[in-house]
Amino acid sequence: MTRIATWVACSGILVASLGVTRPSRAQESLATKRLREMWDGEGKEYQKNEFYTTFEYSRLEGLGPEEGVSRRDPSSVIKVGDTHYVWYTRTRKRTEPIDYDEEPQLLWSATWFPASIYYATSRDGRTWEEQGEAVSSGPEDAFDGINVLTPNVLVSGGKYYLYYQASGQPYRRQGMNVIGMSWAESPAGPWRRHPQPVLAPEQTTWRPKGIHDPSVLVLNGKYMLYYKGEIHAPECRSRAWGVAVADSPEGPFTDSPLNPVTNSGHEVLVWRHGEGVAALITTDGYEKNTVQYAVDGLNFELRAHVAIPPNAAGAFSPDDFTNTGDGRGITWGICHVTQVKSKPWPFLLRFDCDLTRKGTDRWRFKRANHRFSEEAHITDGPPLER
Repeated sequence: MTRIATWVACSGILVASLGVTRPSRAQESLATKRLREMWDGEGKEYQKNEFYTTFEYSRLEGLGPEEGVSRRDPSSVIKVGDTHYVWYTRTRKRTEPIDYDEEPQLLWSATWFPASIYYATSRDGRTWEEQGEAVSSGPEDAFDGINVLTPNVLVSGGKYYLYYQASGQPYRRQGMNVIGMSWAESPAGPWRRHPQPVLAPEQTTWRPKGIHDPSVLVLNGKYMLYYKGEIHAPECRSRAWGVAVADSPEGPFTDSPLNPVTNSGHEVLVWRHGEGVAALITTDGYEKNTVQYAVDGLNFELRAHVAIPPNAAGAFSPDDFTNTGDGRGITWGICHVTQVKSKPWPFLLRFDCDLTRKGTDRWRFKRANHRFSEEAHITDGPPLER
């Protein structure tokens, strides 16, 4: 038994231990063991943990709420010269979105059918101008004949590559989505469609029913294509991420035998951080609302819990395509506000954070406590409006 007479600050909690007897490790609780083994140590307390952050949100001029227009699922943001670019899912103007079950033959459910990929530009990352359509669906009988959505961008060898979720006929609610790709010599296009999917469920090691939300970065000279997979069984529905690896942006992509590499998560957000890859895991699963890290891009470890993370986020991460061994991390990006019954048209927001190696604003983004307005707690509608 040992007696300690210090103040211990760890994981954002200040513990007064003056005159308190600490039990031996044989007597400690599971919570104390986790604190010692997982969270205690240099750099793991909130204000020094490079994987912990709070998030701030602000409106984007030009991409905000607009009646009859859905903008959602933004890509990563890139900067070419003095101009930022972002791509996103946009639906054509039509009547208010309806549920699958109300009109199953038309299939224009929610706000991502029928969709194409648009893009916008900005000088400052806050005021944006929509430039128009970048990629549309393919021929009627093709793998992408109905829908192209949830894009992400890769810059390599002086070319620009857009990877996106695609679906063709026949389509069902949990249809057999694949990953398509188009490429261009300018971020403004024109975009040339790859004639076949770069990855399909039958090419994967864990055989998810559909694959969604692609994101590609460069690690150790390899092109790492991360994606969300959905597994459906009579009594089970789960989401996780897989990764496929290629020697070039065009592929072929080979699925990792370790897949799935996460056990949770919805829309994919990964970025180069230090030697490896960091990931923001949100929305689904036991480890949702966490930041995780893998030196090899495959074996992710939980590094921090976060609150109110951005939905369907794409980050500004210039290191993703440079094959660096010292990724700086991220400080901002774009996400979406999804639809609810009273506000059926999604729109895009900016988020700011501090998920950098050295810390850009620790006292602003490393706070342990969150303070919410009355409006965040009390609404005129039901607690969860779906």
